[in-house]
This record gives sequence, C-alpha cells and structure tokens, in this order.
Amino acid sequence: MKIWRFSQFIPGMVSFLLLTSVQAGAPLWTFTPLTATSMILPLNGTATVNYRVTNQSARPHTLVVKPVQGITQITNGAGLCGNPFVLPSRGASCILSLQINASQLTDNITGGPMVCQQGSTLQCYQPGANDILDISILDPSTSAAISVTGSPLVLIVNGAAGVLTIHNTSTDVTATNIKSDFTGTALAGKVTETGNTCASVAPGTSCQLTFTPGATGVAQTSFPVKGDNTTTINPDIAVVTVGDPFHGGVVACTDGGLDNLIAATMDISANIIWGNYILTGANSNTDGATNTTTIVAVLGNNGGMPYAAQLCNDFAIDSQGNAPCQVGNVCYNDWFLPARQQLHCLFVNQVPVGNFFPDNYWTSTENSNTEAWFQSFAIDIQFVDDKLLNPDRVRCVRPLS
Repeated sequence: MKIWRFSQFIPGMVSFLLLTSVQAGAPLWTFTPLTATSMILPLNGTATVNYRVTNQSARPHTLVVKPVQGITQITNGAGLCGNPFVLPSRGASCILSLQINASQLTDNITGGPMVCQQGSTLQCYQPGANDILDISILDPSTSAAISVTGSPLVLIVNGAAGVLTIHNTSTDVTATNIKSDFTGTALAGKVTETGNTCASVAPGTSCQLTFTPGATGVAQTSFPVKGDNTTTINPDIAVVTVGDPFHGGVVACTDGGLDNLIAATMDISANIIWGNYILTGANSNTDGATNTTTIVAVLGNNGGMPYAAQLCNDFAIDSQGNAPCQVGNVCYNDWFLPARQQLHCLFVNQVPVGNFFPDNYWTSTENSNTEAWFQSFAIDIQFVDDKLLNPDRVRCVRPLS
C-alpha cells in the first residue's frame, strides 16, 4: 500500500520539543479517546475524531486547541468543547470533536491534538502515545476506498450474530484483507468477529463481516475496519439487554423481528381515547408500526381530538433527552403504538423497563369499529375497550436499531 508522505518542518520539531518538556510532569488536563484516532483516508475523505478532555487540577483552565490546517473543531452540540473552553474544576470535562478534511491536509498527521492554556503556548498537552492522532492519506492510484452499511449494529447479550456489509467503492482497485480491530475499545473481549468474506473484494462489490456478542453489554462503540490497501472506516456496535437505556428510550423487548423494541421511558398519556367509531383496518396483532400508520392515515386529526396512535406517531426525542428534538442531536422520531403481541412483551418486562402503572394500556390492534384491544398491567390479561368512551394509558415504542 502506497501512502503519500510530505516534508517535515523544523518549526514543528521545535514546537514538539517544547511541548514534550512541558508534559514531563503529570498533565493538568487529560484526553480519553471516544472514537478511533488512527485511520487512513482517501484524498477527498473526511472523518470525525472525539476525545473527552478532563481537568485534573483544582484550578480552572481556559483552553484552546492549537490550529492545524485540515482539522476543524466542531463546537455546536450538547457536551462539546467550545473555542476557547473552560474546565472550572477537577473532574470537569467536555468532548473535543475534530473533523478531519483530508483534501486540506498538508501532511500526514502523527501527533496532537495540542490543547493549550489560553495565552500560554508553553503550557500544552496532547493525548498519550497510543491515543494521538495518526492520520494517513492514501494514494488513490493504488488504494481502495471502502464504506459500510448496517451500522450501528445492535446485538443482544448472548444473542444471535449480526452482519456489517463492506463495500469497495473503488472503480479499479481490488481491496484485500479487510478486517475489524477491537484493540483498545470497549468491544474487546466482548464481541468477536466470527465470519469474514473480505479477503479479496473486487471494485464495485461487497463483502460481509459477522460479529457474535458475548455475555456482557457494551454501549455503542466505534472501531476501525480496514484492509491492507484501503481507507479506514469506523462503524459502531452496541450490545444490549432489556432495561438498558438506548437510542431515546429503554430496551424493552429482544425476542427478535418485530419484537425487538425500545420503549419510551414514560407513558405519553395517562388518559386518552383510542380514536372514534371508524373502522381503520389496523388489525395486526404483531406489527404496531403498520397499525399506527394505518390509524393516522384514516383518522387524521380526528376532528381536533387527540388519540393514542397520533401521540406516538408525533412523538420525537433526541440523543440528549430533549423533546422535541434540538438541532445537532440525533433525533428519534419513528415511534408507534405497539400491537397486542408487542405490548404483551412490555408487560412481561415491565420491571426492568420501568415506570408502568397497574392500569390498562392501549394497543394499536383494532377489534371492531367501536372497540380496540388493551393490555392490563395489573394482571396478565388482554381485552377490548370502547375506543371513545374508555380512555386508557399509552406507552410508545420504536424499533431496536
């Protein structure tokens, strides 16, 4: 694999020596990598690298990132470091998010990021040797760019294997020996690559990496995937079990297929009608998403009277717990009213999921033009209720993804 190299500059070496001498003692602020920090990019590639920067001293520090051409600090988002940023006390931290733009780099990067006390270029620290930025640029004539589908891959503790599909997007270079590397990540020892069809991937074709979870949950974690002559990609894997906070709610069901569900953390209503006396055709016992779409399509705004499926259909919450979603955060807006089988799964798992009441909860499954099914959370029974005259509770769900 041919990697482009550029000349090194004496001023950079002088700066490195000064910084090294400053870092001889215990660092006043430290860096914890949250993403891969070593990668290979095509000339037109981009990547994001995140570190958590933590104040290790009792004094407040106002910090700035030493600028590097081709690296842009991202400051818009919950928990992200500003520019400059203040760490007021020991243990205070923020996420330093850096966007790498390969086309703007003047050289490969093998160090940094350097974060300095504002106004003092001699009081600077960078990550430890194993966590510094290590960014290389590939020669497109001898290298293959790759991409991934299926990320984030959600696996169940002690559950079935899952697959990521790797695509060789090059037009004339065969990618070789593509594999994952969990070294130094939370996935190490907890997820295993158990299948690999990526030894040789012709231009424009794809291969698969298969991953098997173990007995321990892992929060969503990125890890590098690359070949002998490819760019680096950083897909994500999470290993979850019922009761784990995840993607806008709580993991509620892991029975497979339509019964892999995330539940909202709270009821969206304690007392609401199912709809009105119109037959909607939402009669699936297993597919609440389709039922919800059908109900909303038929009832619309229901003459201005809110109803169960409408509340779930309109619900949205972001990755920081804001409802409605805020710009810059991941928005989860694919909620629905669970069908009978799906809501029964929530009943079975109500203790780890949490915040249920011993009351009746609507399903999205219709029984007739006047009745729909509910699940009692006091005893294990399902029965029908009047859509309009008997309001019930509502807990929304979304696919586990």
